[in-house]
Amino acid sequence: MPATTFPLPRRARLLPMLAAAHRERGYLDPETVEGIARELRIPAAEAWEAATSQHEFRFEPGLPARGCAGVACAIQPGWREPTLPAGCLFTCFAPPASGDERPFPPDMVRRAGPLLASWECGWAGFERARSLGPQAALEELAASGLRGRGGAYFPAAAKWRAALRHGAPLALVMNGEEGEPGVFKDRALLCLRPERVVEGLAIAMEVLRPAVTIAFINGSADPAAEAFERALADSPVAGQVLVYRGAGGYVLGEETVLLNAIEGRRAVPRPRPPLPVDAGLFGMPTVVNNVETFASVSVIFRQGAAAFRSFGTSEAPGTRLLSLSGRVARPGIYEVALGTRLSDVLEEAGAPPAERTALLCGGPSGGFLPAAMADVATLPGRYHPTGAMLGAGGVVVLEAPGDIRRAALTMAAFNAEQSCGKCTPCREGAPLLFEQLSAGETSDIDELAEVVQAASLCGLGQMATGPVRSALAFWPEVFR
Repeated sequence: MPATTFPLPRRARLLPMLAAAHRERGYLDPETVEGIARELRIPAAEAWEAATSQHEFRFEPGLPARGCAGVACAIQPGWREPTLPAGCLFTCFAPPASGDERPFPPDMVRRAGPLLASWECGWAGFERARSLGPQAALEELAASGLRGRGGAYFPAAAKWRAALRHGAPLALVMNGEEGEPGVFKDRALLCLRPERVVEGLAIAMEVLRPAVTIAFINGSADPAAEAFERALADSPVAGQVLVYRGAGGYVLGEETVLLNAIEGRRAVPRPRPPLPVDAGLFGMPTVVNNVETFASVSVIFRQGAAAFRSFGTSEAPGTRLLSLSGRVARPGIYEVALGTRLSDVLEEAGAPPAERTALLCGGPSGGFLPAAMADVATLPGRYHPTGAMLGAGGVVVLEAPGDIRRAALTMAAFNAEQSCGKCTPCREGAPLLFEQLSAGETSDIDELAEVVQAASLCGLGQMATGPVRSALAFWPEVFR
């Protein structure tokens, strides 16, 4: 079977061609971008618009190496702001990060469950889904109660059904962008258990019968992409999946931004409605699921819906991966049943005493939480109204109040830098939040935060207020 039964528009080659040219030369110059535009027969201005919306592309030679500006690195003794900062280089478990990304080290898996445990080789889950047939396999997925693991926790079976109800050719997209500082669990899965991710993707293809399937993997995550492609080549769906690499930063994790990037357009969010399940990639009904979601699908069809439900809670079954970093004795990946108390994970990881510790939960879209309040269940939703939440499962352990100011400013600066610029509230408001917090001008910051949160087009702006509001709620004195 070919990679797609849908004739991809010529423009869909734009991002792969830009990425290949950037990888070869280390930067993109006008001649290169405009040459690609001519080859694809699209306006040069539109090619430039798409290229410059990808945060990690460079447009001149000789720039210094990117340095990590993530929280786990920024709190290290003697850390200095790099000349060319990257939001995160995703080796938060071994800060400070530098250089190219390396394969995820197996010894940084601190607790493994069904997602990360070793299995026999083979494609038993895929064969079971095939034997059940699409409808019965969809019923099995629904019986498992799986919620998406990207951070929104939407029921996976409901999303698949919503796309299928149109009775039209649809698209399937694996979101492996993972651009959130402090989160490295998808990279761990792709490096250590790529066959689990591929099998889950193959099961989704068996159920959804997509006209096109695309696996989108972060442009800097070379070891993860290479492991995925090796597993894909040995799978029952070899030759049926297109692999895309991006350079778009945090906002590219939002599914409509991702779809625009694949289409060769500016990497910005789309207004909703329509939802992607109604009109997504190239106008087709589109299912977008996270890497960890597909790994969970593999577990469900290998072990059964009942076994999957034996972990977690009735409303949030299964396990999920937590990325733990910062001031903790044993950083790394912890696979825990949903509903596990966060304080229990911190104790296992060797976190400092709660009375002088804080947590950044949910990264730049989440917020800070005193560790004394960490006796909460790891479940979808907020841990605290000011912002801290489970999200994609990133937890950075901090000293409080000593690390709070730097960590809050790091997150506020990250959100300002990563804004795609499409909507005014985020484009103008996120930098203002950083400036006011940095200057200690906090009297009117809550009013500004309300505007940014309520009026921004996508989740980046809507959630950018969390780190600012939570830091001011619990530790106002550090900003005076």
